[in-house]
Amino acid sequence: MPSRNYRAPVGLGDVMRGGGVGEVVASNAPALPVGTHVYGELGWQGYAIGTSEGLYGIHPYHPASNPAACSACSVPPA
Repeated sequence: MPSRNYRAPVGLGDVMRGGGVGEVVASNAPALPVGTHVYGELGWQGYAIGTSEGLYGIHPYHPASNPAACSACSVPPA
C-alpha cells in the first residue's frame, strides 16, 4: 500500500534511485573529462547519461582517496 513520502515512488521499469560510483566514459563537460571517477546519485544502472546540469549531485574524486569506493567500481588505487 502506498504511503506518503517526500519523493514520488519509483515506477515499474524506472531506474531505482540510489548512490553509486563510476567512471566517465564519454563527455562534453570540461569539468568531467573522460576517465574522471565520480560518485553521487547515479541510480542503480550500468550507465548514467545526462548533462552537467542534469546529473544532480555528481562529484569527481581521486580513486586513491577512497579505497572503499575504488573497490566498488573495480578501479585499483593509483
